[in-house]
Amino acid sequence: MATYICEVWSNSSYGSTYTVATKSAMRCAAEYGRADGGEVVQVRRKNGTVLSRVQWSPEERGYIRVEV
Repeated sequence: MATYICEVWSNSSYGSTYTVATKSAMRCAAEYGRADGGEVVQVRRKNGTVLSRVQWSPEERGYIRVEV
């Protein structure tokens, strides 16, 4: 099974890194996200290629997909 790196960071907290088995940043956000303003959750391969990214939107009151 392939593993990927999930990175979570925001302006108001230190970043965190997790090893995950999914390419979906939305799934990682559901599990590891803290719903901070401006928080970004990103999934990348071990070689650094970004696969997906979501960002917390206070207006939407949830995570939205952003272009990589």
